[in-house]
Amino acid sequence: MKTHYDVLGIAPSADVKELKKAYRALVKEFHPDVAKSKGKSGAKVFEEITAAWTVLSDPDKRRDYDASLASRKPAAPRRAFPFREFRSWLFSLSFVRAFFIGKKVAAAKPVISSVASQLSVDELLKRAVYSPNPHVQLHSVRAILAKNRKYAQPDLLRLLASGISEDARIAIIEGLSGSRSAKFRQVLSDLVDVERSLKVKQAMRKALAA
Repeated sequence: MKTHYDVLGIAPSADVKELKKAYRALVKEFHPDVAKSKGKSGAKVFEEITAAWTVLSDPDKRRDYDASLASRKPAAPRRAFPFREFRSWLFSLSFVRAFFIGKKVAAAKPVISSVASQLSVDELLKRAVYSPNPHVQLHSVRAILAKNRKYAQPDLLRLLASGISEDARIAIIEGLSGSRSAKFRQVLSDLVDVERSLKVKQAMRKALAA
């Protein structure tokens, strides 16, 4: 079940500063007036964001809400993604030197949320990993690609197997296909046969055939 923390894309341990920053960024992106001007509906998402903020911004309500979460029986996670552990491994100097020195992430062509473009790569990675909202995941991935940071490639490759939305994974595949990285092709080869999404599988095969 999606929690208020999931809606805002933050961890339960997030402080007030992190809470406000996440809320303001999402409001700027999904306010009905803003979403409507871009030809999409953000009313439902905005309602969830507002409800989450109402509870988590009030210390008493947040304490009660945390207590209610703690009392729930733990359910099997839909997807496990050890963010801190994989970052420690992926950013090891030997790994970067072996596969990504001299490589560049291809710039993303699609339009990127103005809010997402202002965040750092680390902040965008957290949004892509922790937010259950497919729009947030997609805008985060596109913004990472647009920043053209070569050290972001290992994270993006790892995200391909993390269970994020189809569109976000396709954006990664298309964004990295121009790098001609041997590791990129190796990851696609390993994942293409076990990929369940037809759209993602087609994108992988297209990239491998290029």
